[in-house]
Amino acid sequence: MASLKDVSAKAGVSICTVSNILNGKTDQYKYADKTIKKVFKAASDLGYVANTVARSLKTRRSGTIAVMVADITNAFYTEIIQQLEQHCQDNGQTLIICTTSESLERENETLALLASRQIDGLIISPVSESASLKGDYPFPIVQIDRQAKSYKGPFIGINNKTAAAELADAMLKQGCRRPLIIGSAAEDSSIKQRLAGFKQVMRSKKISIDRVPILNVFNSDQSEQVVSELIEAGETSWDGIFVTSHVLSMGVIKALSQSQLAISCLAGIDDLPVASFLPWTVISQVQPIAEMTDLAYRMLNDIEDTDVKKVKKSAHYLDHRLESFDPLFSYI
Repeated sequence: MASLKDVSAKAGVSICTVSNILNGKTDQYKYADKTIKKVFKAASDLGYVANTVARSLKTRRSGTIAVMVADITNAFYTEIIQQLEQHCQDNGQTLIICTTSESLERENETLALLASRQIDGLIISPVSESASLKGDYPFPIVQIDRQAKSYKGPFIGINNKTAAAELADAMLKQGCRRPLIIGSAAEDSSIKQRLAGFKQVMRSKKISIDRVPILNVFNSDQSEQVVSELIEAGETSWDGIFVTSHVLSMGVIKALSQSQLAISCLAGIDDLPVASFLPWTVISQVQPIAEMTDLAYRMLNDIEDTDVKKVKKSAHYLDHRLESFDPLFSYI
């Protein structure tokens, strides 16, 4: 089996240079493209395979981080994962992708498994504000989008209360006076904040919310069923819909389209690609996913060398962007 020394001799560079290049430190040491290509070609020709076990024993790092989210079919989380994969590829790291399906039990089981894998760190969107991340973990953790109250570590996201409050104001300007609220996980910290911000504005304008928010709706099939059942039952006093995430909007759109029910607007957090093709005003708060992911990755790497018990709780709120799309057509 070829060694670093063999690759060094074939490429005509030092063992240190070979090690740095193969370990993804090209930006740090500013090697010429010609040198980088020469090292990779030599390694390929010789069939060199890095001994990651030996390296992890020496550096106390496995070169592996993990990301844990609720659902990889959610476009928001898909983009986070894609961004993290690129960061890891650029830096010679491996990414383990984990999903919780909104199950606290599954989240805890996966955390225990990751501890046994000796990962270098975890970026997580925790299931529950009150019950997640209550254990002692041997790796640093950065929370993204959602936050567990008990964990004393960094959190990165947007100010969900403010974002939802701005959506409520925008809905009122569109003439909405009887909003229907549909949300996902009731224990999700971001959902709680969004509901609080939305309700605060409605109360301040003396707008009564007829129905209790319909929560624990996790995908478009479920949101379509919720809206369809309300329409079939004749419970259509609402004149606008607020979804706590636009991941639910496709189901809402399908149900409304089938009934051709007119509403003033549809509002929610995150981007909605079909927003400009609908018969209602669509209002969105777009999250800076790339910035959030980049900051989470950099913070995780910054605290890898720190004693986990010494990491302090912190919150980092990034700017969101309000977008509004006028109706493309209307039902006659």
